[in-house]
Amino acid sequence: YFNEVIKPDVLDGGDRYKVPIRYASAERWNSIQSDGFMRSPRGQILLPVIVYRRTSTARDETIPVDSMDNHQLKYTFESRYSNKNRYDKFSAQYGLKPKKELYSVAVPDYQVLTYDVVIWTEYISQLNGIIEKVVHSEGKYWGKPGKFRFRNKIDSIEDATELTADGDRMVKATFNMTFNGYLMPEDYDYEVLTQKSFTTGKV
Repeated sequence: YFNEVIKPDVLDGGDRYKVPIRYASAERWNSIQSDGFMRSPRGQILLPVIVYRRTSTARDETIPVDSMDNHQLKYTFESRYSNKNRYDKFSAQYGLKPKKELYSVAVPDYQVLTYDVVIWTEYISQLNGIIEKVVHSEGKYWGKPGKFRFRNKIDSIEDATELTADGDRMVKATFNMTFNGYLMPEDYDYEVLTQKSFTTGKV
């Protein structure tokens, strides 16, 4: 969602550059916390860059769902109208029993996930441009069209300006993201999240 929708970039020297996004492993996050910035494999300070890590995963108690033992729970409901039941003389004359249009929707395990995010840039104006795009996407549902989506929430964003030991100036912003998300087991085929079917019409 960051790469395809938010598309964070910075303006430098009249040109726009895409901001790289990196996942922080435990070792990398500890290094970032001790140094106060992120370095490349060659030891250079990376600016600009966005780093994130997942901090917790908990069950969403507001939506309790018993997924049973096979983790293949689906919810089936009937559409009130179907174009298969359009009125014609044949169905009226012979008492044709209308077809029912049914939808079967996969039910996931509802989870609450939290992430820590750090944004580093060289100038405050660059940081402000990225934060504006992030805040604009707050409260929306992140994810790919046609797939499960995750509702995003950002409480507050903290800004800071720092100087490195080499005298380089950089600004950063830190914030926490909370997602109301879903977990789907890998041993079940959820490629088709919603399936449509019809019952048999009878005369």
